[in-house]
Order: sequence, then C-alpha cells, then structure tokens
Amino acid sequence: MSFSCTPTKFHIKEFTSPEFKKEVIRTVAVFDVKGDELSKFDKRQITDMFFSKIKYNEVALFDYSDFYNEENNESYLSSWDIFWNNYLNSKEVDAVTLFEISEKIKTNAVLQIAVVDVEKIFGQHRKTIGQTTANLKLALFSLKSGKLLWEADVTGTQANVHSDQVIPKLIEAVNVAIINIADKLPFN
Repeated sequence: MSFSCTPTKFHIKEFTSPEFKKEVIRTVAVFDVKGDELSKFDKRQITDMFFSKIKYNEVALFDYSDFYNEENNESYLSSWDIFWNNYLNSKEVDAVTLFEISEKIKTNAVLQIAVVDVEKIFGQHRKTIGQTTANLKLALFSLKSGKLLWEADVTGTQANVHSDQVIPKLIEAVNVAIINIADKLPFN
C-alpha cells in the first residue's frame, strides 16, 4: 500500500543585514544541523538535502558537520553551542566566539541550520488529516566582522492526503522548508 503526502504550506521570514556584501563572502562553513528531535542520521540527511538543493555560484560551501567528530574541537564546539543558544534566546551575537572559531576554520562565514520547533497533528479517520510542521532557523554569521549577515525563519508543513495515513515524518516537513529556502539564500 502506498501513502501519498502533499506539502501544504511553507512560510519564510528573512532578514539581511545592511552590511551584507555578497562580494565579501567567498567561503561558508555549514555546521551540523541542530535539533533535539533529530537523530544523527536525520541531521546527516538534512545536511545532504540542503547541499543538493542549493546552487553553487561564486561561493564555496563546506560541509563542517564532521567538525563535530574531530579530536581537539571540544572547546570550539562548546563555545559554539553556547553562542548558538544565546543567539536563539536573546539575538545576541558574540563576536569573540566567532573570531575564535575563525582561527580554527578558514572560511569567511558560518551557516547554522536548526530545527527549532516541531508540531505534529495526528490524523483521525474521517475527521482530521495528519500533518507535521517543522520550524527552522538559518543564520549566516561573518567570521571577519563577527556580525549576523542573514537569517531566515522557515516553516514547512507536510500533510497526508487521507485521514487514515501514518503521520508524515519530521524529515519530510524539513524537506519542504529547505526546498523553499534554497533559492533565497543570500549567496545563491
């Protein structure tokens, strides 16, 4: 038996810093996807999905998800986790942490993708269609100036076609969000 799902909606809210200059950014490190509800496999799948959807023009993107597995990176990762949590909670950008990370990774900027919220509606036969909604935050930080260059809040919803289907997987809702943000990346 095959199940059909359909992307029902997506929403994007973007901010681009007035200081952002495309010509300054030539290399971007893409860090490991963050999200409490994601397995290591899901994170890898999302990273691969992201890289498959974007266009490479004049900016080189580097997959730094393996950075988390390399030895001697604990202090950088701890600093980055604190940085990211502070950013999510207060919109505070700690330039010192960005400068420290720039010493370890030799790119102009870093992009963080995070699944920040998930909502699941379970289907009820002939009453409610099941759906999964993923809210993502993407943020691009300059490792030169220590500032936020761009951010986007993206919501993707994957819904079932019939009320008696199994609820869509989180990765399917994330895919809807990534497909819709890929063309809007500031370096695309």
